[in-house]
Amino acid sequence: MREPNALISTDALARELGHASLRVYDCTTYLQPAPAESDVPYVVVPGHDSFSAAHVPGADFLDLQGEFSDAATRLRFMMPPVAQLEAAFGRHGVGNDARVVLYSIGTMMWATRFWWMLTSLGFDGAAVLDALMRVFTMTYSYSAQDSLYRMGSAAIEAVPELENISIACPNKHYVPINLGPFGLDNSNRVFSATDEPHGQIECTVGR
Repeated sequence: MREPNALISTDALARELGHASLRVYDCTTYLQPAPAESDVPYVVVPGHDSFSAAHVPGADFLDLQGEFSDAATRLRFMMPPVAQLEAAFGRHGVGNDARVVLYSIGTMMWATRFWWMLTSLGFDGAAVLDALMRVFTMTYSYSAQDSLYRMGSAAIEAVPELENISIACPNKHYVPINLGPFGLDNSNRVFSATDEPHGQIECTVGR
């Protein structure tokens, strides 16, 4: 892994809870369908409600579109000027000596977005909570449903305050390409994406 310190396990986070320098942030954002008459493809909804319902002890919430994106453009999730970004992180207690842990519900992309923005500012003390990623990457998957259930169960186990979690993933298939006619061995490296079947698989895991 190129950035081995970019992930932190739930066990490691548990050991760090209570440290004065620790800053934990819920970065959850939801994308909802826009009304039929709208000229935008989706509506950005910050995860305030899910944060209020349950979050890691001591965590704060970061609103990606509302506070950490450029309001001068209609494009979503554009990084703001450096001074604005630094001021926003400062308001939430991020300093040069802080230890930052980021997480997001449903998908890691919101947490990894914040990790990337902090890294672009030269800050190297951030990590993304890997409660779901470790299950996704290190466990054999019998199906997409199996992976989602295992990931949801890991999140429930990692956060005692979490009553339930919903996860969705696209159901796409990739078929290994036969490189034998070219005298090459394809060891699960080159795949072709298929159009069918496709869809979205959703899973909700609760206590």
